[in-house]
Amino acid sequence: MKKFITIATLLTLSVMLLVALSACRQDASSEARQTARDVANQLQERQPVPTDIQASLERHNLIRRSYWINGMQERALTLPNPVPNPPVGYIILFAPNGGVVGRFEVDGKVTSLNYSLVPYSEYFQDTRPNNRNRWIANPGGVYGANTNGIFWFTPCGRYMEWNGTYLFSDVPFVIDDPIVRIDNVGQ
Repeated sequence: MKKFITIATLLTLSVMLLVALSACRQDASSEARQTARDVANQLQERQPVPTDIQASLERHNLIRRSYWINGMQERALTLPNPVPNPPVGYIILFAPNGGVVGRFEVDGKVTSLNYSLVPYSEYFQDTRPNNRNRWIANPGGVYGANTNGIFWFTPCGRYMEWNGTYLFSDVPFVIDDPIVRIDNVGQ
């Protein structure tokens, strides 16, 4: 009986020690999360989201793509760019083995294929158990996420997609030996 009491006492003390240690760990991680939130809030106050942006190249690309992939290429080509002086970019595409597939001039910027003009659902971040999520169709009338990758338009209006590794810059690239040549892109 004495041995049983000793073992029970040791088990009880062990459980109490584990609970105390896990509480300390929770308090420390909880404190670290709160500190991170505080720092983020301070940075947002010091560097707020700009409110004076008049137009978005991202949205322009998405609208243009929506016309393009739905058979309205003429509308996509004549859609006026709301950004007065859009940048010209350059992209180089890499094959899985590291070789260069090609390089292109980019009208404005590249855009993720997973960006959308509308949220995917009415309750995008809502995780309440009894909420019935109503999915919203994208401008093409379909639901769900797109494949991973990027898209862009060339200055002459050609539509391009890529789902591999790339480098984008405002500096033109010079490539001597691409693996694949894509000719007449600008014509």
